[in-house]
Amino acid sequence: MRDTGDNEDMIAYVQALLRKEKLKANPESQILEDVVGLVFLQ
Repeated sequence: MRDTGDNEDMIAYVQALLRKEKLKANPESQILEDVVGLVFLQ
């Protein structure tokens, strides 16, 4: 992401999403988990 010019805040945010931090507190984390589940089922 650094190569494409994203700032450190965005990189840290994406890292937290991928580590599933605060899964229930962050709506975007929950959406990501839902999408992963739907793709798996498909």
